[in-house]
Amino acid sequence: MYSAGRDAMRSALSVPTATEPRQGHGARRFLAGVDARIGVTVGAASNGRIWNEAMLDTASRKELKELNAILAKAAAFDKKGMLEQAARSYRFFLSRRPEPAAYFNYGRVLKKLGSYDEAIQSYERAIALKPDYAEAYANIANIHMEQKLFERALEYHHLAVRHGPTLAVVYYNRGVVLQELGRHDEALADYDRTLTLQPDYYLAYLNKSVILYELKQKTKAAANYRQILRTNPESIDALWNLGILKLSEGDFAEGWKLSEARLRPQAEINNQRFQEPYWDGRESIAGKTLLIVWEQGFGDTIQFCRYALLAKNTGARIVLSVQNPLRRLISTLDDEIEVIGEDEIPEHYDYYCFLMSLPHIFKTSVETIPYPAKYLRTEPAGISRWSAKIAALPGLKIGLVWAGGERANITCARRNDANRSLPLTRYIPFLELKGAAFFSLQKGPPAAQVQAVQATHEIHDWTDSFTDFADTGALIEHLDLVITVDTSVAHLAAALGKPVWVLVPWVSCWRWLERRSDSPWYASVRLFRQAERGNWDPVIDAVAQALRARIETSQSITAKQTLLIPPSMS
Repeated sequence: MYSAGRDAMRSALSVPTATEPRQGHGARRFLAGVDARIGVTVGAASNGRIWNEAMLDTASRKELKELNAILAKAAAFDKKGMLEQAARSYRFFLSRRPEPAAYFNYGRVLKKLGSYDEAIQSYERAIALKPDYAEAYANIANIHMEQKLFERALEYHHLAVRHGPTLAVVYYNRGVVLQELGRHDEALADYDRTLTLQPDYYLAYLNKSVILYELKQKTKAAANYRQILRTNPESIDALWNLGILKLSEGDFAEGWKLSEARLRPQAEINNQRFQEPYWDGRESIAGKTLLIVWEQGFGDTIQFCRYALLAKNTGARIVLSVQNPLRRLISTLDDEIEVIGEDEIPEHYDYYCFLMSLPHIFKTSVETIPYPAKYLRTEPAGISRWSAKIAALPGLKIGLVWAGGERANITCARRNDANRSLPLTRYIPFLELKGAAFFSLQKGPPAAQVQAVQATHEIHDWTDSFTDFADTGALIEHLDLVITVDTSVAHLAAALGKPVWVLVPWVSCWRWLERRSDSPWYASVRLFRQAERGNWDPVIDAVAQALRARIETSQSITAKQTLLIPPSMS
């Protein structure tokens, strides 16, 4: 039999098997399911047969020793990441002795190799030999979770709980799936059960805090994060999420400080490629060269590139690296700021810092946000490209974006994309208004929705000619208004000083704060907020009503201007 059982498995489950990159300064960390792990040693009991080792002959003892050596080798290969070698060792062992725990650990290796179907088969063989194998059910569920088969995953998690009612990890994993499905009350109950069984299970505290945040119970969420930090003060996830919470409340001083946890050595930002010292704002950089490095999403770079202007005011020469699709656009920020591509590093610089640290360095509060009116522009040649086509169209010119970027491989980002995005058909009440011309600014897979809507409503789509954000910005320069969900185009239009109406979901990004219809970050932004989770109907009605009023006002102004034009002389 195998010496390590559920207690050993449970004690090994204090960390997730994989992490996910944070996307955007507003992404709250949400940890995925944790795979069960079991150490194996073959002994004198196997497949339900009890052996007295003293009765084993010399040959049997030799075989037992050889099998233990094979298992030890397989485990060592697995630990070193030599997965193909580990898989071969497990296969060889299983050809000699089909043990459930060996099938279990072979399944873990196969999953790491990305062979999900084979991994499930191995777990199922383990269950066939041991029908109450809770850990095997749990790991099959986690595979289905990664395949986005959430209901299927939940079925296996129910089986894991049934067969392992004293295992904290099975309740935690089921809570993860329930959280993914939006069944928050049930997820909270599973996390509470996890913590009853294992009070130090900080991942359960973490995900519970995320749910409380999304339920707008921020005081309880903050208390949970601080509970984590009392026992695990170096938890980057707790520090990060608490920082986001404080920023959403307008407490920028604590929020920026906590968010700096992402720079710690064990965090995900790679600062090993920079040879020069990091600038934290304490040393004078007058006369020096400062490299400012982009991080996170397109919208974050657009929103925070303005801080390069503050850095320039210190007397330093500024080199700003940005994602390649933003390079032409951000190059308009200031003629004296050198803008480079995402993978470039200048030959010479004296210090470097990350873009998202500049608000902390410059001690930004809600009242001192710099340059809220306009700080980017587009090239005249790009603007003139659209002049004739747009001038020929009557009425107000309205740009539309209805979906955020799709990042299906990142749990927190995928959930946020679903939270903020809409199908284009939800915008039909806008398209039915007379006195306006509508333009798609949507990129990515959701842009394909335009074709179906064009069969019944007029919407102009020239996005195939867009190669980067500067091209999108050139078209926006001709528009009277942009209506968008919370995505990078909102930041683009606002940074260009154009009027922007942003549809904000119930669980909103920290940057839009709470209970505001305006934004201290952008003077031209108006926010239309969900009043309850998932209900866009009142938001669409409010936007349609406001748009109708804006069109009527524009038509009234146009009519008055027409009356003021003297009749032509014959």
